[in-house]
Amino acid sequence: MKLIRCTVSALFGLTVAYFAFTANRDALVDNLVHEPFMTRYHIKLMAPLLDAYKKEKHTLPRRLEDLHIDLNDSVYSDGWGRHYLYQALGEHYVITSYGRDGVPGGIGLDADIKSDNLRPKEGRVTFSQLIRLEGAEKMIQVAGISGVFATVLCFALFRPITASTPKMGAIALQLLLLVVGASIVAAIVTGLHLPNPH
Repeated sequence: MKLIRCTVSALFGLTVAYFAFTANRDALVDNLVHEPFMTRYHIKLMAPLLDAYKKEKHTLPRRLEDLHIDLNDSVYSDGWGRHYLYQALGEHYVITSYGRDGVPGGIGLDADIKSDNLRPKEGRVTFSQLIRLEGAEKMIQVAGISGVFATVLCFALFRPITASTPKMGAIALQLLLLVVGASIVAAIVTGLHLPNPH
């Protein structure tokens, strides 16, 4: 019986730690990795300027530099310092950044960011990229603490009922309450410990 309790508790704790770390993935990435954030910001900044240019001149500019943005030249480069690929396609345009690796395609931080899809599905940072981010160690620690807390809570509250006692509803209720309670605590602890971008 004790082996079952230990195994269930450990698996439950690992699951809570994983979800505590990955639950706020997008916010964590936006706070720790400024390049994709700045890339999306620049593209959003240029979109209304391109529309105004098109309205005034009845055509799209040949180059982004034709917009004459009064900020600085960095707006014409993505967060990694590479120039955007700009394509005027008749009435429409596409501004593309090839992501961290600078080549078309990719997943996570290497995924392309385009004006018509600023947060592509394949652009979600992978778990292996996430744990390697500079500054993610605090989130890993918080998720680990949440997992340990969930393991202890599960071990203290979960009591397997012998097979001779037909109380599957009681077991299901115990596990449901443990999942809900530990998930709430993990979400609160993780949310309170998001890194500050300032």
